[in-house]
Amino acid sequence: MSNAKRSALASTVGTALEWYDFALYGMASALIFPYVFFPEMSGAYGILASFATFGVGFFARPFGGLIVGSLGDKLGRRGMLFFTLVLMAVSTTLIGLIPAYHTIGLWAPILLVICRLGQGFAAGGEYSGAVLLSAEHAGKKNRGLFASIPGAGNALGSIIASLAIIAVQQMPREEMISWGWRVPFVASFIIGIVGIWIRTGVAESPEFKAVKATDAPKRLPLVEVFQRKPRNFIGAFLLSIGPNVTSYLPSAFALTYLVVHVGVDKSVGVMGVMICNFIKFITVPAAGAFSDKFGARKVFLAGAVGLGVLIVPFFLLLNTGEQGLIWLGMFLIYCACNDAMLGAQAAMLSEAFPAHIRYTGMAGSRELAGAAAGGTLPFIAVALQSSAGGAWWPIAFYAIVLSVLAAVGALMLSHGDDNHDELRVKGAVTDH
Repeated sequence: MSNAKRSALASTVGTALEWYDFALYGMASALIFPYVFFPEMSGAYGILASFATFGVGFFARPFGGLIVGSLGDKLGRRGMLFFTLVLMAVSTTLIGLIPAYHTIGLWAPILLVICRLGQGFAAGGEYSGAVLLSAEHAGKKNRGLFASIPGAGNALGSIIASLAIIAVQQMPREEMISWGWRVPFVASFIIGIVGIWIRTGVAESPEFKAVKATDAPKRLPLVEVFQRKPRNFIGAFLLSIGPNVTSYLPSAFALTYLVVHVGVDKSVGVMGVMICNFIKFITVPAAGAFSDKFGARKVFLAGAVGLGVLIVPFFLLLNTGEQGLIWLGMFLIYCACNDAMLGAQAAMLSEAFPAHIRYTGMAGSRELAGAAAGGTLPFIAVALQSSAGGAWWPIAFYAIVLSVLAAVGALMLSHGDDNHDELRVKGAVTDH
């Protein structure tokens, strides 16, 4: 197996194992945590409190992205991916061991938030590092495809998390709330060991090794990002808003919306998320391949425009209460729109910055967008709906505004070839 394929496989599997932890928390925050950690809050208030802890992880992600990214630009991509995997596994395992609110009172949500911060810090450095390790092992011709493949790992992790949630939901409710939900979280310890073993066979990025071999001046990566590529950083931040909307609106907020406002069984939404994640094994790499053939910007804009056009049909389909139509609505946003943006985003950001500051620029911009849009989205959506008397249209309008910002960001980003050629001149890039 070539280094490029081995790196893509290990990055994808490792990301799947890590994203299992993060996705598991997202679904548990919608379906379980309000009753375990916030039982004194009724109705929407308990859900809001649970989604607030969901958002806390996103506010830790920029710190993880900037710190891990800077270290990754100085010390290497590979070592940072071991660190993020260990931190995520430990944080998730500890969540499964936190006593409930009825046992230790306010310490329960406090400890939950602390562990969630650890998850967020790890996630902040994980995905960008996995994308770069895969992309930088690939040649320029197939960079879009190889950069997008770790995104399928996110889907695999979400599938495993969905299966875990479905399994515990088959238990009697009292047992599920008491101890059943803890099993998938504690299992993260074993999953982390598997991920570490898989990543031991991956070589360091050839582009990073080429940069280290040069006599380039040693500066702070974050400072240099803003000195050399401020427009690209802003553009990368704005375009990264889009995939956050198309991911967390159907996979987190919609789970609660379907149960509370549409009145369907909670398994319908969870099963819809799982089906969409199976489809992502095709749609995410396809978006990466289309990015190589037609240009990443065009593919990304198709997804951003699709979000603006399809968000109203998405809610109309959810409101039918019909299982098949609900799943169709989820597919339109969570697969068609999200994966076009996600696959193209990987290609765009992997070439938006020179190699010696690439991890910092990509992880920092992407995770700042995750904090601003992804982490706040379920909370804001519930708040908007509550303020509008249960109506969904303010959420749709909010999503349209964010889709416009994402499109603007894609248009701002300078062409990746400029950065690639710049690196070749310096001797830091070779085509494989």
